[in-house]
Amino acid sequence: MSNSRVPPEVAFDRYIRAHTPYTGKQDLDGIAQEGLGSLLSLIQRAFNEALENEKHVPEHVDHFPIHFDYIESQYPNAHAFRDEEYSNSYIGVTMGLVYQLGDVSVALSRSDAVTDLLNIHLTPEVRNGLHAMLFQTLWSFVAGHEYTHIVHGHVNERSEKSISFNEITDEGEIGDLEQQTMELDADGYGGVY
Repeated sequence: MSNSRVPPEVAFDRYIRAHTPYTGKQDLDGIAQEGLGSLLSLIQRAFNEALENEKHVPEHVDHFPIHFDYIESQYPNAHAFRDEEYSNSYIGVTMGLVYQLGDVSVALSRSDAVTDLLNIHLTPEVRNGLHAMLFQTLWSFVAGHEYTHIVHGHVNERSEKSISFNEITDEGEIGDLEQQTMELDADGYGGVY
Protein backbone atom coordinates (compact mmCIF):
# COMPACT_ATOMS: atom_id res chain seq x y z
CA MET A 1 0.00 0.00 0.00
CA SER A 2 1.42 3.39 -0.94
CA ASN A 3 1.69 6.11 1.68
CA SER A 4 -0.88 8.25 -0.10
CA ARG A 5 -3.52 5.55 0.46
CA VAL A 6 -2.97 5.26 4.19
CA PRO A 7 -6.01 6.74 5.99
CA PRO A 8 -5.11 10.04 7.69
CA GLU A 9 -6.02 8.73 11.15
CA VAL A 10 -3.54 5.86 10.73
CA ALA A 11 -0.83 8.21 9.44
CA PHE A 12 -1.59 10.56 12.39
CA ASP A 13 -1.11 7.73 14.89
CA ARG A 14 2.14 6.64 13.22
CA TYR A 15 3.48 10.19 13.25
CA ILE A 16 2.56 10.73 16.91
CA ARG A 17 4.26 7.49 17.95
CA ALA A 18 7.41 8.13 15.90
CA HIS A 19 7.99 11.87 16.39
CA THR A 20 6.47 12.99 19.70
CA PRO A 21 6.67 12.13 23.39
CA TYR A 22 3.04 10.88 23.23
CA THR A 23 1.90 7.26 23.03
CA GLY A 24 -0.43 7.69 20.04
CA LYS A 25 -3.87 8.59 18.79
CA GLN A 26 -6.72 8.50 21.31
CA ASP A 27 -9.19 5.64 20.76
CA LEU A 28 -12.53 7.41 21.19
CA ASP A 29 -14.34 4.11 21.76
CA GLY A 30 -12.11 3.49 24.79
CA ILE A 31 -13.21 6.61 26.69
CA ALA A 32 -14.99 5.59 29.90
CA GLN A 33 -16.99 8.80 30.42
CA GLU A 34 -20.45 8.18 29.00
CA GLY A 35 -21.18 10.11 25.82
CA LEU A 36 -17.78 11.83 25.62
CA GLY A 37 -16.44 9.58 22.87
CA SER A 38 -19.53 10.27 20.76
CA LEU A 39 -19.30 14.03 21.35
CA LEU A 40 -15.62 14.08 20.43
CA SER A 41 -16.33 12.04 17.33
CA LEU A 42 -18.95 14.61 16.25
CA ILE A 43 -16.50 17.47 16.87
CA GLN A 44 -13.81 15.64 14.92
CA ARG A 45 -16.13 14.91 12.01
CA ALA A 46 -17.26 18.55 11.87
CA PHE A 47 -13.69 19.89 11.86
CA ASN A 48 -12.52 17.33 9.28
CA GLU A 49 -15.47 18.09 6.98
CA ALA A 50 -14.70 21.80 7.21
CA LEU A 51 -11.01 21.13 6.53
CA GLU A 52 -11.87 18.93 3.52
CA ASN A 53 -13.93 21.81 2.09
CA GLU A 54 -11.27 24.43 2.76
CA LYS A 55 -11.32 27.21 0.18
CA HIS A 56 -8.20 28.63 -1.41
CA VAL A 57 -7.02 31.80 0.32
CA PRO A 58 -4.25 33.66 -1.54
CA GLU A 59 -2.52 34.67 1.71
CA HIS A 60 -2.21 31.05 2.88
CA VAL A 61 0.88 28.99 2.08
CA ASP A 62 0.50 25.79 0.09
CA HIS A 63 -0.01 22.95 2.53
CA PHE A 64 -0.89 19.29 2.67
CA PRO A 65 -4.50 18.28 3.42
CA ILE A 66 -5.26 18.79 7.12
CA HIS A 67 -6.60 16.09 9.46
CA PHE A 68 -7.94 16.87 12.96
CA ASP A 69 -7.56 14.18 15.65
CA TYR A 70 -7.00 13.49 19.36
CA ILE A 71 -3.79 12.54 21.15
CA GLU A 72 -3.73 10.07 24.03
CA SER A 73 -2.27 12.15 26.86
CA GLN A 74 -3.55 13.74 30.06
CA TYR A 75 -1.16 16.65 29.49
CA PRO A 76 -3.13 19.67 28.17
CA ASN A 77 -1.75 20.71 24.79
CA ALA A 78 -2.56 21.12 21.10
CA HIS A 79 -0.27 20.84 18.11
CA ALA A 80 -0.06 21.53 14.41
CA PHE A 81 2.46 19.61 12.37
CA ARG A 82 3.19 18.37 8.88
CA ASP A 83 4.12 14.88 7.82
CA GLU A 84 6.26 14.65 4.69
CA GLU A 85 6.10 10.84 4.59
CA TYR A 86 2.30 10.73 4.24
CA SER A 87 1.79 14.20 2.72
CA ASN A 88 -0.54 15.28 5.51
CA SER A 89 -0.83 18.18 7.92
CA TYR A 90 -2.38 17.55 11.32
CA ILE A 91 -4.08 19.32 14.16
CA GLY A 92 -3.80 17.23 17.30
CA VAL A 93 -5.48 17.95 20.63
CA THR A 94 -4.54 16.01 23.75
CA MET A 95 -7.21 14.51 25.97
CA GLY A 96 -5.83 16.63 28.80
CA LEU A 97 -6.81 19.74 26.86
CA VAL A 98 -10.21 18.23 26.02
CA TYR A 99 -10.93 17.85 29.74
CA GLN A 100 -9.53 21.30 30.50
CA LEU A 101 -11.77 22.92 27.87
CA GLY A 102 -14.77 21.16 29.40
CA ASP A 103 -13.85 22.25 32.93
CA VAL A 104 -13.26 25.87 31.91
CA SER A 105 -16.54 26.13 30.00
CA VAL A 106 -18.46 24.65 32.96
CA ALA A 107 -16.77 27.01 35.44
CA LEU A 108 -17.42 30.05 33.26
CA SER A 109 -21.06 29.08 32.67
CA ARG A 110 -21.60 28.91 36.45
CA SER A 111 -19.77 32.12 37.23
CA ASP A 112 -21.81 34.97 38.68
CA ALA A 113 -19.25 37.42 37.29
CA VAL A 114 -19.82 36.12 33.75
CA THR A 115 -23.61 36.16 34.00
CA ASP A 116 -23.48 39.64 35.56
CA LEU A 117 -21.24 40.83 32.73
CA LEU A 118 -23.64 39.37 30.17
CA ASN A 119 -26.61 40.72 32.14
CA ILE A 120 -28.43 37.38 32.17
CA HIS A 121 -30.29 35.52 34.91
CA LEU A 122 -28.73 32.14 35.57
CA THR A 123 -31.35 29.39 35.18
CA PRO A 124 -30.46 25.76 34.40
CA GLU A 125 -31.43 26.31 30.75
CA VAL A 126 -29.33 29.47 30.47
CA ARG A 127 -26.40 27.74 32.19
CA ASN A 128 -26.57 24.79 29.77
CA GLY A 129 -26.80 27.09 26.76
CA LEU A 130 -23.96 29.27 28.01
CA HIS A 131 -21.86 26.16 28.70
CA ALA A 132 -22.44 24.87 25.15
CA MET A 133 -21.63 28.26 23.62
CA LEU A 134 -18.44 28.66 25.65
CA PHE A 135 -17.35 25.09 24.89
CA GLN A 136 -17.85 25.68 21.16
CA THR A 137 -15.99 29.01 21.33
CA LEU A 138 -13.02 27.44 23.12
CA TRP A 139 -12.88 24.57 20.62
CA SER A 140 -13.03 26.98 17.69
CA PHE A 141 -10.21 29.06 19.14
CA VAL A 142 -7.94 26.04 19.68
CA ALA A 143 -8.62 24.64 16.20
CA GLY A 144 -8.24 28.08 14.59
CA HIS A 145 -4.96 28.67 16.41
CA GLU A 146 -3.47 25.37 15.23
CA TYR A 147 -4.94 25.83 11.74
CA THR A 148 -3.11 29.16 11.51
CA HIS A 149 0.20 27.45 12.30
CA ILE A 150 -0.38 25.34 9.17
CA VAL A 151 -1.77 27.90 6.71
CA HIS A 152 0.72 30.61 7.67
CA GLY A 153 3.63 28.21 7.20
CA HIS A 154 4.74 28.06 10.83
CA VAL A 155 4.89 24.24 10.71
CA ASN A 156 7.31 24.53 7.79
CA GLU A 157 9.64 26.71 9.89
CA ARG A 158 9.57 24.81 13.17
CA SER A 159 11.63 21.75 14.02
CA GLU A 160 10.24 18.45 15.29
CA LYS A 161 11.41 19.48 18.77
CA SER A 162 8.74 22.18 18.80
CA ILE A 163 5.99 19.54 18.70
CA SER A 164 6.50 19.16 22.44
CA PHE A 165 6.46 22.92 23.14
CA ASN A 166 3.73 23.60 25.67
CA GLU A 167 1.33 26.29 24.52
CA ILE A 168 -1.22 25.82 27.29
CA THR A 169 0.36 25.87 30.75
CA ASP A 170 3.23 28.04 31.93
CA GLU A 171 6.13 25.82 32.85
CA GLY A 172 8.86 28.37 32.34
CA GLU A 173 9.41 27.55 28.67
CA ILE A 174 10.35 30.65 26.77
CA GLY A 175 10.21 30.71 23.01
CA ASP A 176 12.52 32.92 21.04
CA LEU A 177 11.18 36.04 19.37
CA GLU A 178 10.29 34.11 16.21
CA GLN A 179 8.35 31.49 18.20
CA GLN A 180 6.52 34.19 20.15
CA THR A 181 5.65 35.98 16.91
CA MET A 182 4.19 32.76 15.46
CA GLU A 183 2.11 32.24 18.60
CA LEU A 184 0.82 35.81 18.51
CA ASP A 185 -0.07 35.40 14.82
CA ALA A 186 -1.89 32.13 15.55
CA ASP A 187 -3.81 33.69 18.44
CA GLY A 188 -4.88 36.73 16.43
CA TYR A 189 -5.67 35.11 13.09
CA GLY A 190 -6.95 31.83 14.51
CA GLY A 191 -9.26 33.63 16.91
CA VAL A 192 -11.20 35.26 14.09
CA TYR A 193 -10.87 32.71 11.27
